[in-house]
Amino acid sequence: MNLIGMTAGKRTKRGGENWLQSFVDAKWDFSPGESWRYVSDNYYAASAALCKLTGMSVTEYLTPRLYEPLGIDPPFWETSPQGIESGGWGLLLKTEDIAKLILCCHNGGLFDGKQVIPAAWLQKATSAVHDSSVSQSEPDSQAGYGYGFWRCAGMKNTFRCEGLYSQYAISFGDYDACLVVTGACAELQKTLDVIWAHIGKAFIEPDDRADGVRVVIAPAEPFPASPRSKTEKEIDGCVYRIGKRRFIDACGYPASSIPMPAMFFAKEKGGDITDLSFRFHETGCTMRWTEHGGFVNTQEIAMNGAYAHGKITIGELSFDTVACGRWTDENTLEVCIRALSAVASRRFVFTFRSNRISMYPDMLPSMDERSKVIGEKLKCVLKGRYFEWWIDTLVPRVKNILQPMHHGRKK
Repeated sequence: MNLIGMTAGKRTKRGGENWLQSFVDAKWDFSPGESWRYVSDNYYAASAALCKLTGMSVTEYLTPRLYEPLGIDPPFWETSPQGIESGGWGLLLKTEDIAKLILCCHNGGLFDGKQVIPAAWLQKATSAVHDSSVSQSEPDSQAGYGYGFWRCAGMKNTFRCEGLYSQYAISFGDYDACLVVTGACAELQKTLDVIWAHIGKAFIEPDDRADGVRVVIAPAEPFPASPRSKTEKEIDGCVYRIGKRRFIDACGYPASSIPMPAMFFAKEKGGDITDLSFRFHETGCTMRWTEHGGFVNTQEIAMNGAYAHGKITIGELSFDTVACGRWTDENTLEVCIRALSAVASRRFVFTFRSNRISMYPDMLPSMDERSKVIGEKLKCVLKGRYFEWWIDTLVPRVKNILQPMHHGRKK
């Protein structure tokens, strides 16, 4: 219980070939149960314990008990070198699947008339069992923690699941409603503040005479259809070799077709995009490229005001994707690729000049936004005008360092 309640007392020390041994060898911050600190590795240790006790993987254990009753296809979950699911990260779920999970929890473990999760356990797990304010600074992170669930300060009788870059599944007890957000905002409390400020306006008083209200949430809009460029004929079928950027390679996060937030914990991160080509057709183009590790992918890019569906595989990770594109001028092609089970989307800007190409790998959440969050966190640690000046001066430059322009030419 100390593991899943974040009261185990260990510091995070993941690394090497044996994650569990790294966890065991990590230093103690406090004795088990004496305080509280959020450490994702606690859930890996819990996953390892479950595998040991049951003789099954976590996915094998959950499939008949959770995934099948909820109608969820067994999802990809990143594993350690020993094949044990990471537990606290690396789980790829679509928005609809997250909605099923939070709805089940909201209804006391019931789903489609079947008791999937014990109601007594959920009652305890979603309560403020632990005082999270001892190591958290934001209001909604100080409201209390149960077992895998956070309580919320912004609205009464509300609990949530929380993930990187504003991934939220929220249960509103007083409104008998749930909300799922798979956004890409680096400032988690800012996202919650917006929700608390506006969500109440979405609820209406119940009316027994009503037959029900059908709510349709439109997906993010693709680029609108735009005029095609004459450059298409010049570059159609040409293969471009893109040069590496050695500094970001050394940092371990070379520019990949799937942005860093989705690949942060992955063992194989791809990157070093090269052998890039485009084949244009009536509704768009087919984009093909190779990434580090020999991973070759092909993605359809819709340029007719719609999305094209595809799949991108990097190492053991496989993402269902949608993509769209447009010419912003005669020489500049903008391409947006969104992985449906990941939090971030990639936005490439390609510029073609004669036999040369420039590639800027932008993304959402933007590097500007993430740099701002880094800066604010540094200011909490480094106090004083001197440090603030250096932080305000240097942190914005992170964008140019970690997200540089790439250049290449025809092979």
